[in-house]
Amino acid sequence: MLNPIEASQQIKDEFIGYITTSFQIADEEYSNQFKKELQREGLVAKGPYLDVSDSFVKGRSLSELMKMGVVSKLFTELEGDIPDGSKELQLNRTLYLHQESAIKKANDNRVILSLQQVQVLVRRNVSLFL
Repeated sequence: MLNPIEASQQIKDEFIGYITTSFQIADEEYSNQFKKELQREGLVAKGPYLDVSDSFVKGRSLSELMKMGVVSKLFTELEGDIPDGSKELQLNRTLYLHQESAIKKANDNRVILSLQQVQVLVRRNVSLFL
């Protein structure tokens, strides 16, 4: 199961590693100060912030979508002989409405992009026809 504290720390550590290897400082003293400053609490990342309230509208579960014919019944075979309680993919877990909507759009062969993906394309000056 995902531990948000550990995941947040790992992302922070990997980002700091990326920054320190991307900006090589020849002077060893300055390089050490740079690395030490990046490790200072709250400089690179704050949080993680957890929202315990359910701020998204609930949709249907994958099981319900299978019964409706929206998604393939092959979802039941994805994790093979693993007992239901141990499977990562919980078919009875309720999806959020935006997830259900994305699945339906994908079924209609409509392109699905996240806001971050759109922002990257715009920065790269890619024409979008929305």
